[in-house]
Amino acid sequence: MAKGRIDRVIEEFERLQREAHEIIDVYVDGIREAGVPFGVVKHCAVINRAGQDLNYVNALKIVQGK
Repeated sequence: MAKGRIDRVIEEFERLQREAHEIIDVYVDGIREAGVPFGVVKHCAVINRAGQDLNYVNALKIVQGK
């Protein structure tokens, strides 16, 4: 198996995931009203609506044997 290739893909997925979380957090901060917990707003405004997707980083690590 091409372990070097998988390592590169995992690194890129992790980088993009961090960037996506930053973007989402800025969005949530922008719509959150005073007194409403950040996590509640994030869950209601984004997570519940986006649905559950396969965690590709973890899947690739399984494939890689890590």
